[in-house]
Amino acid sequence: MKTLRLLIVGLVLVGFNTDIFSQEKKDTISVKGKVISNADQQPINSIWVTIKLKNQILGKSLTGDDGKYSIEGIEANVYKVYFSKYDNMKNTFDSIQIKIDRDSSINLNVKSPPN
Repeated sequence: MKTLRLLIVGLVLVGFNTDIFSQEKKDTISVKGKVISNADQQPINSIWVTIKLKNQILGKSLTGDDGKYSIEGIEANVYKVYFSKYDNMKNTFDSIQIKIDRDSSINLNVKSPPN
């Protein structure tokens, strides 16, 4: 009787919770883009691009000499994307709230490069 009870409990656990033992890997996406100056259309380097969800930083990247950045490994959601001169985000000069549900490109034209 005890063995039968354990067998039934085991079958119920396996039958209803098949994902307990195998975690599904969620698809992740990437966000890439370029920051350029409106004045001369030249790339702007050393700009921090930060993606946040509910005050949690999920990814960040520093633009290179070509003004490009890339953030990978985020899941589809509505995010706030910040552009700032410093890593601490105290000098954020632009931000956008956007739904990102596939690999995306977000380019930013800046009136004048931040100091």
